[in-house]
Amino acid sequence: QTRPKKRSRVEHTRVIVIDEVSMLSLKDIGCIVKELRRFSGSEQPWGGYHVLLAGDLYQLPPVGAPGGPSRYVWHSRPPDSASDMVRLGWESWRQINLFMELDETPRFIDPAYASLMGRVRTADVTSDDLIKINEHVVYAPNILDDADRDPNVLSIANRREVRHTRNARQLRGDDVVVITAHHSHRIATSNVPLDIPALMAVPASDNVSEPIVRLRLGAQVILRSNVAVELGLANGTHGTLRQIIHHPNDSTTLNGRVPIAIVHFPSYHGTPYDANDPHLVPIGPVNSRMGIGPGRLAIRSQIPLEPSFVVTTHSAQGQTTASLTYHNDRGTRSYFTQSLHYVALSRNTRFDTLKLANTISMQEFQKFKPQLDAVTAEMNRLRTIPGRRSRHTPASAAPTTQPPSM
Repeated sequence: QTRPKKRSRVEHTRVIVIDEVSMLSLKDIGCIVKELRRFSGSEQPWGGYHVLLAGDLYQLPPVGAPGGPSRYVWHSRPPDSASDMVRLGWESWRQINLFMELDETPRFIDPAYASLMGRVRTADVTSDDLIKINEHVVYAPNILDDADRDPNVLSIANRREVRHTRNARQLRGDDVVVITAHHSHRIATSNVPLDIPALMAVPASDNVSEPIVRLRLGAQVILRSNVAVELGLANGTHGTLRQIIHHPNDSTTLNGRVPIAIVHFPSYHGTPYDANDPHLVPIGPVNSRMGIGPGRLAIRSQIPLEPSFVVTTHSAQGQTTASLTYHNDRGTRSYFTQSLHYVALSRNTRFDTLKLANTISMQEFQKFKPQLDAVTAEMNRLRTIPGRRSRHTPASAAPTTQPPSM
């Protein structure tokens, strides 16, 4: 009701595409279906819309704690105690009436690497596989630093903390640009003074930007806001920082205005900012709300950019690289460690350009095999739904490494 343009766009939509479906929980699906029904005014499955769900159930599961069987689409049935949204999500998932599974992938140019990724995907790796993988562990920190700095290398960390540490290693020296956030009252007429140092101490979260951003001209950056999705400027878009334009007298002010960044985004296809380079885009600050007490909110304005010498596994989804450095922190033993390994390693196209920071153990795959067996069972159920296979591969051929599309 408060966003009539967006509402109108949804109301006139007939086909909806949802990618990375493995990251949707049953509750997420239930909430989506509820909203679609509200928009369409129909109680039909998925509100009467045509919905294309794409992705790979062997990849990353919903973000957050495991949350029990009701969290995943690949569990057979939610418990009796499940919420109405979880039940609606489960019913809607079971209403999929066409299934297509792709059997080929053009990504891998090394057949041996492609075969290995198929086994990593389902956690069916052998001891020989791990020996082959761990041969690519690099014990020289300077080599890893050089790889992170190389724009032709995709460097992935399996934990956010590792990514921050690796990026910080690349942001030392006099040429580093420090951008400090601006804080203000949500209500401009408020007479209560803001405690700026205390607000600067509030760390970033999923909904709050960084208090301080450190960048370097010429370095790779990643966009952290949906600035203009229709123009190719979405959260997760990669670019190169070209220039920082400060407001007069504000470059060193604690709570001064946030500067403008000029970034080269290869994906940008809007009106050119610079006739000599149609992919240059000015990126200004975006606002995020912060709670500062009972009934009080402050606004943090910050440039929506982060250094991307190293990115997280989640941010790397959908990318392909000819050279990969994987900072697989050995302290990570989460419930989806195997998924992190599979998504990260499968971004690369070959064995000989792979570098690892640490060894990978068999336990990191076998510990989570039961959940992958449940995924396999759900995939087998989906295969009983009418559909067709890739025209490039005979229907009788066994699936290789390509993530299925649903």
